[in-house]
Amino acid sequence: MLAQQNNLSEEKEMVLAYAIEMLVINLGNLILTLLVGWILGVLKGTAVCLLTVAAFRHTAGGAHSRSPLRCAAVTILIFPLMALIVEKLVTINYPIIDILSLVAIVTGLLAVFILAPVDTPEAPIISPVRRRRLRIISILLMALFCGLIVAVHMSGWHFAVEIQGCLSLGILWVSFILSKAGHHLMTLIDSIQIPLERRHREA
Repeated sequence: MLAQQNNLSEEKEMVLAYAIEMLVINLGNLILTLLVGWILGVLKGTAVCLLTVAAFRHTAGGAHSRSPLRCAAVTILIFPLMALIVEKLVTINYPIIDILSLVAIVTGLLAVFILAPVDTPEAPIISPVRRRRLRIISILLMALFCGLIVAVHMSGWHFAVEIQGCLSLGILWVSFILSKAGHHLMTLIDSIQIPLERRHREA
């Protein structure tokens, strides 16, 4: 109906339909991820992990599933899991979070400096100018988040340790999906046969 009202061509109508579908999937993905985090009692940590990774998605790039549904499933599982891991680490030993943060800062800066931006065959970065711009933005973003980790650590805030840990795990996940190992994992996920998804695609 929207396409007819605006006299869009069939090609533009398909693009519009795809954009709306991606918007609905991403919004549902976000809501479900936060819902799982809330059910598990780690809503705050889940949100921090999610926002950290999302900040780098359109600049640094990285591996992702070719299926929006599988990508959503990974998101819904991984971010609440990271928040749970941080919650457990906080209860074990405080210095562990500082060590995790140090590893995240070094790994994150190296990853974006050496690897970013990482494109995919489906969305290659052709322009050298755009590639250089995305690389600079990725490095600046990583420096900002690393500085945020340090600032949170020094803040004395009641939730500082938890937030620091979630920021650190988020950065480590960003570094992972920029690497070949991250791409191998997503390829493996894409290779898993799911009958329900196949019927949905055929429909």
